[in-house]
Amino acid sequence: MSEDTTRERFSPDLEIHTLELRKLHLLSRSDNPKLYRWSRFLVANSDEEFEALAQEDPDMADAKHTLEEISSDPDVRARAYERETALRAHYHTIAAEREAGEAAGEVRGRVEGEANGEIRGRVEGRVEGLRNTLLRQLAKRFGDLPDWATGRVAHADAAQLESYFDELLEAQSLEDALKRNG
Repeated sequence: MSEDTTRERFSPDLEIHTLELRKLHLLSRSDNPKLYRWSRFLVANSDEEFEALAQEDPDMADAKHTLEEISSDPDVRARAYERETALRAHYHTIAAEREAGEAAGEVRGRVEGEANGEIRGRVEGRVEGLRNTLLRQLAKRFGDLPDWATGRVAHADAAQLESYFDELLEAQSLEDALKRNG
């Protein structure tokens, strides 16, 4: 890993592991005990689980202590709650717009009277619903949208719209959200 602009390398000792926590049961405790303990730490649900891990490994004890400190900070808790609420609202809005778009597509498909019109209409309605939701979310986050942004959304297919939604929460600017160079 390196710094974005200077490309200076952070550390040769850095390791990154990607874990699919739902498949933790497939990870062998003996293959990589440290990775197994960290995985268990990330899915722990009770004080007893955290305490058992802290007893097994000093790193787990440090992580437990840090988690307790962070959890006791009211500002950090408020920010975490706000982020969780924003995520839930975001996904709820997407789901609602998707349902509305599919419903509009079903109506359009029935009106067309074609055997495949219903499917085509449902897809078109879903895409239109995604576009409308994305434009509203972008405007709420970044203010009035320039023509290039509305044009980019208007011409995006379903996969690209989904990609824009994924970027929206973390993006620092409209250009980041819509990957202007992508």
